[in-house]
Amino acid sequence: MNIEHYLQKIGLTEKEARLYTAALQTGPAPLQQLVQASQLKRATVYDVIESLKNQGLMKTIAKGKRKVYVAEEPQNLFSLLKQKENVLTGIVGQLVALQNTAGEKPSVRIYQGTEGIQEIYNDLVSRRGNYIELLSKKMPDPKLLDYWTTEHVQKRIKKGNFVRVIAPNIPFYQELKDKDKYALRETRLIQEDKIPTENEIFAYRNKVAFITQEGDNSLGLIIESKDICNTMTAMLEYIWQTLKI
Repeated sequence: MNIEHYLQKIGLTEKEARLYTAALQTGPAPLQQLVQASQLKRATVYDVIESLKNQGLMKTIAKGKRKVYVAEEPQNLFSLLKQKENVLTGIVGQLVALQNTAGEKPSVRIYQGTEGIQEIYNDLVSRRGNYIELLSKKMPDPKLLDYWTTEHVQKRIKKGNFVRVIAPNIPFYQELKDKDKYALRETRLIQEDKIPTENEIFAYRNKVAFITQEGDNSLGLIIESKDICNTMTAMLEYIWQTLKI
């Protein structure tokens, strides 16, 4: 691989590389001499000289009444690369942001029936990670309640996932709160009329799960999106901070 190919690898065009190496070999030279040395057309040589001057690789000097063109020191290539590095550093963050914005498309999965809701509960504890949840002001379906208070809790404790629970202030959840220290959980109670939804909401690991318990007609969905999860977590966090311990 000759020197011109290496110059192209660091960003010069084929014609810029050819003219720059020719100018280094000829030394200070008039335009016509560079045309002959580079074997490029006269108009092309003039345009390429201007481009190389803008990159700090050539300059024009007066020699008597004539203009001659001189290649700058090859060490100037380091300055050129540094300039390009600075430009790249400035835009990489923006490019990454564009990539994330374009690349992240929320996925939605729908679950039906008691078995489907159990799948959502299992997803909560499928990996390590603490989370926050808002429970419905409706009493849980009996079939799901037994699973949620026993097997699901055991799986969560085994995985080491701490959960913060926002629950309606009714006797059932008051008793649940009393058992927090045994269940790797902290529960804060909220007045029933202050709960904004009849759904259960879970924010965890860049996901948000919604559950409506109606026995065999229960319905749930999981949305996987970092932005949506961050938004829902912030909303639940706000409610959490307003409640008494």
